[in-house]
This record gives sequence, structure tokens and C-alpha cells, in this order.
Amino acid sequence: MKHIRPHLFRTIFLLLTLHALNAGQYFALCEGNFGQANASLWSLDETLTPIEGPLVWNGSTNPMGDVGQSLTLYNHHLYVVMNGSHEIRILNLEGGASHAGDIDLPNASPRYMAIHPESNRGFVSSWNLGALLIIDMTSNTVIDTFSLGSLPEQLLIDGNELY
Repeated sequence: MKHIRPHLFRTIFLLLTLHALNAGQYFALCEGNFGQANASLWSLDETLTPIEGPLVWNGSTNPMGDVGQSLTLYNHHLYVVMNGSHEIRILNLEGGASHAGDIDLPNASPRYMAIHPESNRGFVSSWNLGALLIIDMTSNTVIDTFSLGSLPEQLLIDGNELY
């Protein structure tokens, strides 16, 4: 029983941190240390090996940012929410991962993102603003802010309902 616990912990950790892309491609986001721009993004397949990365950004010459919070996939793009850096990094996944731009969210402390495909709108929970940011996914710009007066966390879209 003693040997099962570390294996079980690693398995649960991987399942909680992996986000499937398609056809067995997964991404793992490493948060990094608060106050340092050392978050990193890694890729692996359904066998969980080989692990490739860090992708696109590396801590010494091209840092990804401070506190990698969450990942959201939409239209062949991976949106990486960076809490401490107050931005969303965008990767184009067609033909390999390449940096496609950023959405700057000054002093917002974004946490999670959910995207409603029919309206082409993204919703981002923001701790520092105590609000929900609404993003136009065509232009990758904030088009509205809905104040909640609290610290919003994860978001879920079911049909036309946002939870």
C-alpha cells in the first residue's frame, strides 16, 4: 500500500492538470512561483510520454508569465490565463503550437475562461475586479465588464446558460 500512494497522487495530479486537445494530444500548465515569470506549458500524448516543453516560452529567454492559472481550447487556439501577469496568452495549434497574441487585462487577476461558441464571446473571471470580463473572440478584446462584487472562480457554459 505504501508504494501505491505516490503513483496514485501522480495519476490524480496529471488528470487534474491535463486538458485534451484532440486525437490524444494534451497540455499541462505549470503555475510557476507567484511573483516570478516562470510558468510553463508542456505537451504530451495519450501515453503520457514523451513530455515536450516548455512550449513556445521558456523562463530564461522568453518568459511565459506569472502564475499560469488555467487553459481553454477554442477553434484550434489554446487560451492560457495568466493570473499574476494579468493577461491571456494565445497559442495557435494548427500545424504546431505558435504564439498568436495576447489579451492584456491590466490589474484584473484573471482566473478562468469559458467560451460560448454561438455568440463568439469569452467570459473571464477576474479576482481584482470582482467581475466577469466579456471578450469578443474575433478581435480578442474586452467588450464589457459585469461587476459581481465577489471573487469569481471557474465558469461553465451549458447551452446558453453561464454558471
